[in-house]
Amino acid sequence: MMTLAILPMLGSCAGVGGIDSPAATQTQLDEVRYSRDADVRNYRDDLDREAARTGNDFLKTIIADDVVTAEEMDEVYRRTQQCYADAGYKYTALQTGGAQVDRLDGKSPSDDPRGANDVAISCEEKTGFGIIQRIYTNAVRNPDNIKDLSPYVVQCFIDHGLVDPSYTVADYQRDSASRSGPYRILDQEGPQSGKGKQVYECGIDPLGRMG
Repeated sequence: MMTLAILPMLGSCAGVGGIDSPAATQTQLDEVRYSRDADVRNYRDDLDREAARTGNDFLKTIIADDVVTAEEMDEVYRRTQQCYADAGYKYTALQTGGAQVDRLDGKSPSDDPRGANDVAISCEEKTGFGIIQRIYTNAVRNPDNIKDLSPYVVQCFIDHGLVDPSYTVADYQRDSASRSGPYRILDQEGPQSGKGKQVYECGIDPLGRMG
């Protein structure tokens, strides 16, 4: 098993069938479902640049109306899984961030790290999943493309009683760098429940758009 680092994804429990092919059945191409449409008007420069760089016609098509839909994200994800499957790997994006990559022959990707890396580069070039996912996620949680969300993270901490009302952006920057304050709680409790979960959610969704 190999874990890749990517930005957190937006998923839901609603299931939709994968691509109708033997490889799709084998690699379970319906594991992550997106649940929201994203207005990407304030991210068009990045998207247009990526579409031009890769010559990705599908990317050009899905951003033409300034909206990336949940269904379009599902399709990009399925294409990414199919790309990996064609190369002998199973790719599973994780809702908590990152992705798990396994070889279909049961061996470890670490047995051939260069080959696994080449597949990752090739599939990203073909599908643009990493770029599209990053911008889609940012557009959902921050549709106005606010450049600095630190004040909103601080306010979220305050609103949920995680810090004193006098807590500042400077305090936040110190704590996030040194894993102190709220981040000590997150590290101790984890992001799944309790105060740890709230610290995590304030960090990834300070504007409250993804709840």
